[in-house]
Amino acid sequence: MTHMQNRVQRLRVLIAQKGMEAAVLYSRENTRYFAGFTGTESTTLITRDQCFILVDSRYTSQAGKQCPGYTVVDSTLKGLTALSEVLQEHKVGVAGVEDEAVPLSIYRKYETNSPDVRFLPLESSLSGLRSQKDADEIWRIEQAVRIADEAFESILPLIRPGVTELGIAFELETAMRRLGAEKPSFDTIVASGARGALPHGVASEKEIQAGDGIVFDFGCIYRGYCSDITRTVFVGAPDPELRHVYEVVLAAQEAAEKMLGPGVTGSEADEAARQVIAKAGYGDLFGHGLGHGVGLAIHESPRLSRTNPGRLLPGDVVTVEPGIYLPGKGGVRIEDIAVIEEAGARILTGSPKQLRILPV
Repeated sequence: MTHMQNRVQRLRVLIAQKGMEAAVLYSRENTRYFAGFTGTESTTLITRDQCFILVDSRYTSQAGKQCPGYTVVDSTLKGLTALSEVLQEHKVGVAGVEDEAVPLSIYRKYETNSPDVRFLPLESSLSGLRSQKDADEIWRIEQAVRIADEAFESILPLIRPGVTELGIAFELETAMRRLGAEKPSFDTIVASGARGALPHGVASEKEIQAGDGIVFDFGCIYRGYCSDITRTVFVGAPDPELRHVYEVVLAAQEAAEKMLGPGVTGSEADEAARQVIAKAGYGDLFGHGLGHGVGLAIHESPRLSRTNPGRLLPGDVVTVEPGIYLPGKGGVRIEDIAVIEEAGARILTGSPKQLRILPV
């Protein structure tokens, strides 16, 4: 059985357990995971004994090559009515849908076109099926991490007072592409000075100034899989409090990484980092969760957060990214990607984490 057939079989077991007769896949991530299709528009239908991928004329040839074992349905003239015809032909009465990914307008067309079909939510269960990565998936993530690591090191000499955050982001994204990335995995964050207190401060026209701390949060996609890395550096001598905050965040991150492993809950990992930050007096300034899963999507299961009691399993790939944000002054975040293995956690990110002060 191929890895794709194994994935489809696990999905079939899931829908059977939920009393469903089929799953309708809409998102590009799940379509790629279960069918192997990399086009931008499609609908995938997996029943208890057959697989279909519905595409228009732009993608029929591509789907035929990328999706062995799937029946390719040309939906050029029919649109979503093609799906209703297949559902009717195969007597599907209950189908699961990606309730968090499907736009309301599309969902209403499902219902209108197929009034005899009951559509039920499937999203969180699908995310769980993708959580544990196989060896090939982990290898792809490792390559995405390696590219991001190397690109970051290559652009550090370009950072100096007077250059803009946007200019630095451009150089970083260009370097990742030169090293083999398909594209960035999300909008690159370059947040300098007081803007470092914005956890998602995407690159702006602000010029770097001497003494600025700069929070870099970036990643790339390699063969469909994402990386996600954060490093904080300083241009010239840092503010004394931010220097101290850096050491606190680093200690919090290392405490969490040390205890990661099979059986650890998302909330326990989060608490390990949060305790270090709270003890230093900055508990109210670490507002987000410790981390999240990474794979075909930049944010997926499992979550490392106060609200997740779920236990980590071998094959989970997660970020570990505590941060402290001082309004009006700046912030510090440090983020690695770790893969959970039988013996603990293996850190994939290689970029150094010691305090870095760049020359002015």
